[in-house]
Amino acid sequence: MFALVLVLGPLVLPEYSIHGLFCIMFLCAQEWLTVGLNIPLLFYNTWRYFHSPTDTKELLYDPASVMNGDTLKFCLKEAWCKLSFFVLSFFYYLYCVWNLDISL
Repeated sequence: MFALVLVLGPLVLPEYSIHGLFCIMFLCAQEWLTVGLNIPLLFYNTWRYFHSPTDTKELLYDPASVMNGDTLKFCLKEAWCKLSFFVLSFFYYLYCVWNLDISL
């Protein structure tokens, strides 16, 4: 019997690593408020990576278990929370750049 397996490593690792890179850049620039706003999501991404619902390191998911109603509700809430965080962060960063431009 063929088991369909969904591999999310190529999708998840770039998101987590880019966010980690941004946190390191904000830390080097001594943007303490921005680092403080981004650290909780960095910790959540780290926790989510090491406590994935799969038993393997390759982040293999069975599509039948992913389509479970409870799993879909949780993932949808997580996606909306991350989207709102990124949109609010975008406008915060835009305001910081605009404020820097005015002060120069």
